[in-house]
Amino acid sequence: MKQYIASFTKICLEIFLPEECLSCQKLGETICEDCLIKISETKNKRSIGIDWLETTLDYQKNDIKNIFYHLKYHHNKLVARYLAKIVYEKFLRFSKDKTELKDLFIVSIPISQQRKLERGYNQTEILIEEICKQIFEKEKIDLKTKFKNDFLIKNKHTIKFSNSHNKEERTDLIKNAFSLNKKYLNSTNKKIILVDDITTTGATFYEARKVLLDNNFKKENIFAFALAH
Repeated sequence: MKQYIASFTKICLEIFLPEECLSCQKLGETICEDCLIKISETKNKRSIGIDWLETTLDYQKNDIKNIFYHLKYHHNKLVARYLAKIVYEKFLRFSKDKTELKDLFIVSIPISQQRKLERGYNQTEILIEEICKQIFEKEKIDLKTKFKNDFLIKNKHTIKFSNSHNKEERTDLIKNAFSLNKKYLNSTNKKIILVDDITTTGATFYEARKVLLDNNFKKENIFAFALAH
């Protein structure tokens, strides 16, 4: 019965509240096929200057910025599925280049409890889950067990970074924000890929990496992946 109710509700929503493409406003899907292709072809070519960090999408593009804004602030979690379709191949290739997948931990950058209460979710966790789904559907590689969303803990609430914050200010704001979950103290042989939705200066990744280095993880085993820069 629940399945029929869900199907009926979905049909009603499609009729009376059809989805609208966030990029071109065409009715049908959250991101239409044409815009998905367009976004896929406008990948980020700007280097952030960190050799252990990989990025994919260009956050300076207004359509991409708008899509991330809806994910983070309009509670449109469906956006993550479309972003995952664009980046999953690059994420998988990056992971394979760095390590045997059996030795891998995928780690989301955490948000504070206050931010999670405000938003209701950590958008990076949702993105990783969707990327893992795409990898399994397309490549039949199961990375779900490699994802550790409790690996790092955010100890303090930090204000949202703005374009007015330079690298030094961002570094100061994020300083001592993270700690390692004690249950992972004996995992120092693992290779870690830290994942976030957006990176600007890399300050958050550097601070997260510092926590791992302070807990005897090897520098050469720590990498980072951001969907956009």
